Amino acid sequence: MNKTVYKVVYSSRTTDDLFSCSNNRHSIIFRIGKTSVPTIGKIFVFDTLENATNFWMNHSRYMILEGTATNPTKPKYICCGSSSFHVEMFWKLKKNKKTVRFWRLKPVTGTLFANSFTPVKVVKTVSE
Repeated sequence: MNKTVYKVVYSSRTTDDLFSCSNNRHSIIFRIGKTSVPTIGKIFVFDTLENATNFWMNHSRYMILEGTATNPTKPKYICCGSSSFHVEMFWKLKKNKKTVRFWRLKPVTGTLFANSFTPVKVVKTVSE
């Protein structure tokens, strides 16, 4: 199932690349019109522009993309660590259907997990 969703991304000043907000080796590069797939786990997206905006760190190098997510699902909890170790352990436990008892948070309103994301356009930047 595909759904229109919104993704908060970080904009590089040196390239046209847009990155997932996590700052580790599993960071995902997004390009308009190109489908991105995570190296591990799922991609975090939002169900509405309003929910993405509420999460958005009103900073000049962040923006919100509108695009298509494949197989979006509502998570019970999300990983609270941003290091590669935390991310890898979180998704390893979930993949093995183990209960994640640490490194987890209740998701922000409107958070969805997606298998892939294809951005169509930039819908919000800091100047708007």
